[in-house]
Amino acid sequence: MAETVDCLVIGGGLSGLTAASKIREGGRTVRVLDKGRAPGGRMASRRFDRSAATPAVFDYGAQYFTARDPRFRAEVQKWEALGIVKIWANGFHMTDGRHKDTGEPRYRGVPHMRAIADHLSSGLDCRSSVRIVRLEARGQTWVCTDERGEQYRGRALLLTMPVPQALILLDDSHLALDPPLHAALGKLQFSPVFSVLLRLRGPSNLLSPGGLWFSDHPVSWLADNAQKGISRESAIILHASPEFSQRHFDTPPEEVGKMLIDSVEDWLGSEVLDFQVHRWRYSFPQATYPRPAESTLCPLPLFFAGDAFVAPRVEGAYLSGLAAAELMSGL
Repeated sequence: MAETVDCLVIGGGLSGLTAASKIREGGRTVRVLDKGRAPGGRMASRRFDRSAATPAVFDYGAQYFTARDPRFRAEVQKWEALGIVKIWANGFHMTDGRHKDTGEPRYRGVPHMRAIADHLSSGLDCRSSVRIVRLEARGQTWVCTDERGEQYRGRALLLTMPVPQALILLDDSHLALDPPLHAALGKLQFSPVFSVLLRLRGPSNLLSPGGLWFSDHPVSWLADNAQKGISRESAIILHASPEFSQRHFDTPPEEVGKMLIDSVEDWLGSEVLDFQVHRWRYSFPQATYPRPAESTLCPLPLFFAGDAFVAPRVEGAYLSGLAAAELMSGL
């Protein structure tokens, strides 16, 4: 029989890792289950051509973050002291020629954004490549079964995956939330986004510091990862607009990539050697929940957190995980 922990966390993104870290600091046992190959969620980084002496490196999920809440600023200061984040810029250019500099630091991970997830998951019991397909309440214990039939047990359960996925999992498990809560969570819909990772033969035409915001365009964001300081090779990340991504969600990735690359040719400045397309089905919350985390009995203690519960930013995901850990501390 699998060991029963105090808290099971499904979803190893920033909210889940933050909550798990705080739960562990409080002296409770916790296990994180994530369907990805490594924890981090949208704190995602990737390399092209690993066999090369200097492979191209990309941040292809969250690009940077700000720190406004005092609690998050304090955490970021710790990360700075540890050398896992640094300031990238105070603002970026826009396609109309303006430079939007608010004086507010935009931070990046060192050596890339996934470093933050690596730091938070260090020392945690994180199980990767685990896709949970069924939840059961047996006595006083949650039993979570993955697609291979492996089972994981906990006295409390925190769901930090995108809310639509959490509701599907509960429905497939024949677990019913109170109708008002189900209705409130059901309003949290997400927009998809395509990320295109491009390796260039030479430098791009992007102005320093290497980020460009678009408006009324198939592309919303373009960034030069060499200027950003995470890649020695010319590596460009392109994020499509939510509108384009929704319209072409079922279009073959190769076609999507070519359409988007053609639309930003003037800013690339060098030949595209190759590219990859990643489709984020649940990228950007269209609305946020009125509380930073949620709790209920279904029939055992069940909690929800994620970037749709505070704000659709890295900071929001962190604060939601923090709030979930505080709720769970009262058990």
